[in-house]
Amino acid sequence: GQQASTSEIGSHALRAGDVVFWGSPVYHAGIYVGDDMVIHSLSPDRTVHVAEIKWMGTPSSYGRIK
Repeated sequence: GQQASTSEIGSHALRAGDVVFWGSPVYHAGIYVGDDMVIHSLSPDRTVHVAEIKWMGTPSSYGRIK
């Protein structure tokens, strides 16, 4: 559902606030904060933290909220 709410963009166009997705089908999403970093949480009951964009491997796609 989160991915459907975005317009797909390329990695070269990432801006803070864009959504980064992993997997096909998507199994995880994070919010890009700049400098190749994302903010995310592994599950609803876990702490939100900042990590390198490739912490789970190369993202599968990137989106900008419509």
